Amino acid sequence: MSEGPRFRIESVSEQTAAAVADLFYKVFGYTYTYTDLYDPAEILARERDGSYTVFVCTGRDGSVPGVLQLTYSLPSPRILEIGEILVDPELDASESGQVLKLMVHRLSHELRHVADNKGVRTILSLEVTEHRLTQRLSLEMGFMTGGIFLGYTPGWQRQLRATPRERDRAPAGFRTGPAADGRRSMVISVRPFRSKTPLQKFSVPTRFEDVIREIYVDYRLHHEIVPATRAVGSGTLTTEIDFRRERAIVEVQRVGKDTPDAVLRQLRHFNLGFIDLVQFVLPLSAVDLEPAVEALTTAGAKFAAVLPDYRDGPVLVMQIIDPALVAPLPQDVLSPRAARIAAGAM
Repeated sequence: MSEGPRFRIESVSEQTAAAVADLFYKVFGYTYTYTDLYDPAEILARERDGSYTVFVCTGRDGSVPGVLQLTYSLPSPRILEIGEILVDPELDASESGQVLKLMVHRLSHELRHVADNKGVRTILSLEVTEHRLTQRLSLEMGFMTGGIFLGYTPGWQRQLRATPRERDRAPAGFRTGPAADGRRSMVISVRPFRSKTPLQKFSVPTRFEDVIREIYVDYRLHHEIVPATRAVGSGTLTTEIDFRRERAIVEVQRVGKDTPDAVLRQLRHFNLGFIDLVQFVLPLSAVDLEPAVEALTTAGAKFAAVLPDYRDGPVLVMQIIDPALVAPLPQDVLSPRAARIAAGAM
């Protein structure tokens, strides 16, 4: 009697959740940012409440050599993030390729499903800059570079405990492992669903007009760049501190006359604390962003990314971080756009 396929993909279950946690530990040790992925009960709870979607690749022997995790990490149900694609680093090259191929096929199917049935308009992937394989996979799956988050993760987090093949092949002269001090940066890869995204109308700040237009050419979304209207009244914003990443997020939800002063007050506040990275999320609409962008630029903030969805629509993300805190970037691994953005922000 012939045996069935060596590997297959299935949703995580009570029988496989512990193996998912074990694989995260095997790859990252205890440095992974989201600690709930070390707890089988938490994995299942997040799967049930819809926060995560987790698929496992199982072997005929009951092993779990691969995990695919998707998550709704941004404040909109229209955006799905590819959290992790993990392959057991102890597999040989042939087995690793089989597992990866199965997971990428399942991922493609799932992305079509969420676009057609769950209202998802945008898929987001954050890739550690030195990971060649994940960046290459993103390009092959139709993702575009939307920007780069400098110093997104403290250096001690997300360190590969047992490096999968191709992840540890860093460029000559680039430091890896314990000697690679500094905060780790993430390339932002974006795949919008063009047929699911309605017309977007927005003005663009002069300073970033060229790069925003360039990125939107890649996104190929139906959009119209319109003249800016003057901000009136009071603006609104929210702040969030991500203690795991020592990062603050200032999200402007409505641009008002007072927005430039408001974002600078928040920046001064965080500069007094133990926050290394501050990100500013600014809505792209018809309202003039020029004063806020110029105020932040004068204070040292730089361009980070353009996302076609965030909460209620497209946004410009700016970032401010001391370049001395950022780990060296492997320039020949980055896409040309990511390298240009990083060079301008350093």
